[in-house]
Formats: sequence, structure tokens, C-alpha cells
Amino acid sequence: MMVGNSQRLLRILAVFGDLGFQGFEVVELGLGPQIRDQFHRHVLAVEIAVEVEEKCFQQRRVDLKHRADAETRNAFMFGDDAVVVEQIAAPATLRLEFIGEGGHAGAVLMPDRHDALLAGAEIALAVESAAKESQSPDTVGTTGVFRIEPGAVNSVPYRALLEIDLRDTRLSTRDFALQRIRENVLAVTQRRGVQAHLDVVNQDPPAVCDAVLVQAALQAAVRVGLSARCMVSRAYHDSLFMAKNCPTTMLFIPCRNGVSHRPDEYASPEAIGKGTLVLAQLLEQLAS
Repeated sequence: MMVGNSQRLLRILAVFGDLGFQGFEVVELGLGPQIRDQFHRHVLAVEIAVEVEEKCFQQRRVDLKHRADAETRNAFMFGDDAVVVEQIAAPATLRLEFIGEGGHAGAVLMPDRHDALLAGAEIALAVESAAKESQSPDTVGTTGVFRIEPGAVNSVPYRALLEIDLRDTRLSTRDFALQRIRENVLAVTQRRGVQAHLDVVNQDPPAVCDAVLVQAALQAAVRVGLSARCMVSRAYHDSLFMAKNCPTTMLFIPCRNGVSHRPDEYASPEAIGKGTLVLAQLLEQLAS
């Protein structure tokens, strides 16, 4: 059964954050006794996925309950059959609301305007600048939600709601960019005479994957005659939370044209089959 991102996040936080190992029911996985025992010792977090950014690949996730789920990942421009994740980036999500003053477009003269949309537009550009100027090539910033009210062609926007995604493999440069955004929000409110409410929805540290599992996954690919290499993932995986309590890694596979969150996203049966072979070999190694 498919679960929404928020539901899945709550489940993972509950099991691996608040409840600890006691809340994890290994028998639910439906694995054989030998593999289940090994799984219980490692509480292994393995995903079959693919990194997507601009070209060549997208991600498809298959977990150990045999669910399939497509998600966005960063690009890896390799010709390998699989990629083993060695680090997961640190994500942060911001929710920002600007409250200005509305009015009829013909009645409110330009010097008297407190346009919430324009305040939001400045911050959207500031997010881009903060990411580019963080001194880290891995910093990415996205204003993925931008809504205005009342949304009429002849009305000055009095409210703007932005949701901002900021992530990096390094906590210091991620937080540097976050501070830059905060400073810009303050400057915009003063310059445009609007009010701002900024909430940090999440601000998580990066995760380093278990070195033993990473090497085991690489060896598993070799044993089934497939190519694989290591890389960093910048997506908001369940495994980010699981890695706090147990050895964790992920497997990524290639998909067509690097598209994700679109109707034409597609992982070929051959690519999925290869990823499944690597996963099966890995579990067999851990259970031996």
C-alpha cells in the first residue's frame, strides 16, 4: 500500500526516533528466518533508487515490503548499473508568509504599495543567491511553493506564502545559506513595509552511511556481474532518520531520461531487475 510522504515521515520518526528499536517489528517484513535474524541485527535500510537532477536518471524506490515509489533525486552521470549511497545530505524546509496591503490596481499608487508578491519574489531570488554563494558546490535552494492572495489581475497582492527547500552535504554551508535567507527576509520587510512570519519546518543534520554496508553493497554488485560506484544523495530519504539508530545504505538504479514527478517517468524492467539482483545478493551476504 502506498503511503504519502508526510505519513511515511511520521512513521519513520515514530519508529526510529521516539520508539527506538522496540517499535520495529521485523516479522512484518515477511522475510525468511535466516535473513530476518540478520536483518534484526543490522536493521538494514536499503532502498533501490536513482539520483536525478538534470539528465539521464530519475529515482524509483523499492522497499523491503515490495512497495514501489518514484521520488526525485540528484543526477549521476555514470554508466553504472547501480550506485551505492555513502552520505545523505542535510535538508531544511522553511515556510514563509508575507502580509502586505491590498487594494485596487488602479487606486493604489506605486509609492504607496506594500506588495506581498514582490516581497516574496525578492526572497525567491535571495534563496537562489544564498545557495550559489555558500562556498559549497552541493548547496541547493528551491522555492517550490509560491502562492498569492487574492490572485486577481486588478488587485495588489496582500498575502504571499512561500515554501523553501534548502539542503547541502555539509551542515555549516547549509546553515550559512539559511542565515542569509533570514537576513534577506528582515531587509525585505523593512524596505517594503510588509510583515513576515518565518517558520522552520525541519532542519536536519546529514547522515553518513555505514562503511561496512557500503562496501558490502559494492561487492554484491560485483558478485552478480554488475557495475556500481559510490555517491552522495541530496534527497530527503526515510534513511536519513534510520541512520541515526542503525547501519544504513541505499542502492540507486538508472531510469529513462532523468525525469521524475512527471507522467512519463519510467524505470525499465531490466534496470529494476538489476537493482533487485544486487539487493538480493547483499541480503544473502549479510545472512551468511
